[in-house]
Amino acid sequence: MSSTGCSVSSKDKKELAKLVSGEVRQPGWVDNRDTMQVVSHLTSRDPNLHKVRVDLGEATDESPESFKEKLQKKDPGLKFEGYRQRGSMVHITVRDPKSREAIYESAKENPQIQIKEISPPSAVFKISYLEEDLTADKIAKDLYSKNLNHHEGWTETKVAEAMKIFVDRKAINKGGFREFSYRVIYFRAFGGLEILLAPLTSVYIGASKCRIEPTVYVLPCMTCGSLDHRKDRCTISDKYKDKQICFRCCQRNHVARECKGNVFCINCHQAGMKSTAHSITSYDCPIFKREREYQMNQVKWGRKEPVLSMTLEGEGNGEKGPGGDHDASSSSC
Repeated sequence: MSSTGCSVSSKDKKELAKLVSGEVRQPGWVDNRDTMQVVSHLTSRDPNLHKVRVDLGEATDESPESFKEKLQKKDPGLKFEGYRQRGSMVHITVRDPKSREAIYESAKENPQIQIKEISPPSAVFKISYLEEDLTADKIAKDLYSKNLNHHEGWTETKVAEAMKIFVDRKAINKGGFREFSYRVIYFRAFGGLEILLAPLTSVYIGASKCRIEPTVYVLPCMTCGSLDHRKDRCTISDKYKDKQICFRCCQRNHVARECKGNVFCINCHQAGMKSTAHSITSYDCPIFKREREYQMNQVKWGRKEPVLSMTLEGEGNGEKGPGGDHDASSSSC
């Protein structure tokens, strides 16, 4: 087995290998529930599905219905999987390339019509057991050259542009055998990279075979512990700005790994919940759980099966994945 970039004795290598073994995720692979749910969302995405947002403009006299009918008059064979209106905004879901092209042609005829293609939401991935000295550029380079270079249309530059690392830290393994630390990164993948990475359980980066898994990442505000904003947008008093909150007891004189106080959730306390005897990142916390479910739903996109949100007549005939009309930039994990 290749070096993992951390100090592991020979007797521990067999146990460590169990954590990073497996080239492609199989039905028998042991993943946590969140990972398997994200994998399901990603692998079921329909690559031929497109969602388009059309702004008819304030000066136009056309209603969304007449806009739809105008397209159909030119070509009765056009197919739209979903169609809905919010004010002057029209949201259209389409699989047929010919129908998609017809939407863009309509904008050329009327300059007031503005069209924007909605990108699929990004997905968060976690890579474990990375070597300490690897830079972000080297990680992206090896991710392509050693794992994804057989995919047509992909290059080293394209992979680097389709991933954004937002957490790079050390983790500690305390279970089963001798305790050791290792490097972990979290990054957002978009532009189709998330589809390529979803089936993988391990990737070769540097001299190591590293574990990779899609997940959701809910990071509380470092200053106040809230889940609805980050530290740079926190409005708490200036005297607390440089004092990180402990996610375990919500005090400010230490960090969670050094905490010896009573477990307390400030979010549940402020929400008037009866139970506050848990950390703000605990799975027992209803507020934390709700945020994770929201982030999970953001990963959804149109499924490969013909499950449609709305017909041209406006009648629902199936389910629609939440978050379908959000940009990739609006997906925050």
